[in-house]
Amino acid sequence: MVIIHKVQLHELPSNENGDINYYVTIKILPLNHRSFQTKAVRQCKSPEFKEKFEFRVAYEKMHVQSLKMTLCCFDRFSQHEPLGDHTVHLAELEARGLSLSREILLFRDIHAVPKASGVLGELMISLGYLRLTERLTIVIIRARNLPQAEEAELDPGKLRPDTAYVEVSLIHESRVLKQKKTLTKDPSGNPVFNETLTFHIPVGILHQTSLLVAVKNENAQRTEDQLLGRIFLGPTATGNQFEHWNEMRINNKPVARWHKLLD
Repeated sequence: MVIIHKVQLHELPSNENGDINYYVTIKILPLNHRSFQTKAVRQCKSPEFKEKFEFRVAYEKMHVQSLKMTLCCFDRFSQHEPLGDHTVHLAELEARGLSLSREILLFRDIHAVPKASGVLGELMISLGYLRLTERLTIVIIRARNLPQAEEAELDPGKLRPDTAYVEVSLIHESRVLKQKKTLTKDPSGNPVFNETLTFHIPVGILHQTSLLVAVKNENAQRTEDQLLGRIFLGPTATGNQFEHWNEMRINNKPVARWHKLLD
């Protein structure tokens, strides 16, 4: 049996959003052992998890097993995201007396988890649907880590630089019924919008309706505005996008979430 008594992290990077929570998942690979998760703690430099986790590992299979620990984070709006991980081969620990029930203290660096390809920043939006008035409300709250325009495309002496805005398309059975957009914001990788857009959608067709949310750059030097990223929300969406749409559908109050912008 492999027993984890305590997990402690040191020198975590600071985050401008103080609402971040951290936790660690622990599992034995490659066998399908049960994975464990520590309790979440608020952002701090050196969080400590004084919890006990037990894995049953047969001695004859120990040399081919590994212990993987993954640091994850989330805030009250976003989906959970892995930040870094580290894998320790149990054969390495056996050389230090693991099977002799010795307590082994390990210090290891966490390796950053690569960001998913195609992710172009994030957008926080709130969704709400009021059945009594058959009105869908989407609040474009803020964006973060948007890609920036290349300096070569800007000419501040003659033309204003890129300004970001969000365009929302109401789609029913593959047809765009209506489009609305926010006001433009000054160039920034983290613009704040705080704008409300509303659409009238009868209850009877809500299950056939979707939203396409696109973040764009407006610039007089281009004939078409530059697409920075988009989000698809609706009954045929997947993952976080579907979960957010479904929450809106079954709740009587607005629900806010972060979404990753994809190309």
